[in-house]
Amino acid sequence: MKLMEQIKKIIKKQIILVILLGIIGLIFRNKYILLGLSLGSLVSLGGFLILCYEGKVDLHYGNKSIISGVRRYLKRMLLYGIYLFIMIKYFGQEMLFAGVIGIMTIKANILFDVALEWITKFYNSKFRK
Repeated sequence: MKLMEQIKKIIKKQIILVILLGIIGLIFRNKYILLGLSLGSLVSLGGFLILCYEGKVDLHYGNKSIISGVRRYLKRMLLYGIYLFIMIKYFGQEMLFAGVIGIMTIKANILFDVALEWITKFYNSKFRK
C-alpha cells in the first residue's frame, strides 16, 4: 500500500474514532470522555495533519535541514501543550489524564493498523497456500 493511501486510511480511522468518542461522551454525559478523549483525539489528528503537510512540503522543496524538523516538532508539542494546559487549568488533573490518553489515540491507531497488516500477511502466508 502506498504511503498516501495509508495516511488517508489513518486519518479516516481517527475521524471515526473522534466521532465515536464524542457520541459515547454525549450518551453517558461524561465530560472526561467528551472533552478529554474526543478533543484529545481531535488535537492528535491536528498534530498528525501538521506533520503530514509539512513533511510533504519538505519533500517537495528538498528541505532536509535539522532546523526544519525541530521546528515541526516544536509546533506539534506547542499544540499539545496548549491543549493539556487548558485541560489541567480549567478541569483538573483527571481531565489532564483523559487528554493525554486522547492525544495518544493516533499512535494507537497507527500501531493497530501496522499490527493488523502484519497479522494479515502472516495469516495469508501460513494458511492460504
